[in-house]
Amino acid sequence: TRQAGAPGLFASALAGDGAALLAASREAAAALLAADPRLERHPELARAVRARAQAIDAG
Repeated sequence: TRQAGAPGLFASALAGDGAALLAASREAAAALLAADPRLERHPELARAVRARAQAIDAG
């Protein structure tokens, strides 16, 4: 089954330190969004999120 995300990134590749890195990344993203939900202090990230959403919508 193909997963969303970076090309070639599969759950099996996240064994060991990879799983810890993924968990830490998710926690950091959640904290960033909790502190700045509109990403007003992170305009580059906001642009990247919008571009990704548009690409997904375009199919």
